[in-house]
Amino acid sequence: MSRKIKSEFKKYVATAIIAAFGFLIALAWRDLITKLVENFTKTELLETYPYIAELYSTIIVTVIGVLAIFLISKWVQSSESN
Repeated sequence: MSRKIKSEFKKYVATAIIAAFGFLIALAWRDLITKLVENFTKTELLETYPYIAELYSTIIVTVIGVLAIFLISKWVQSSESN
């Protein structure tokens, strides 16, 4: 029983640490994507709608995140079935 608890604890700690690193990576990518969107968006559009770059970057990050979650879920399911 003790080994099982220890094993589960390690699994949850590892998951939390991986999630924290994923969060840091997402923040770094968010900054880059925001700068790229601002660079490629017309200046007049940004002056008229100041949050348009953030909207675009949020959509891009969300799509990438959903795709990554989907792919990781499929990978885990295939690993569990083998």
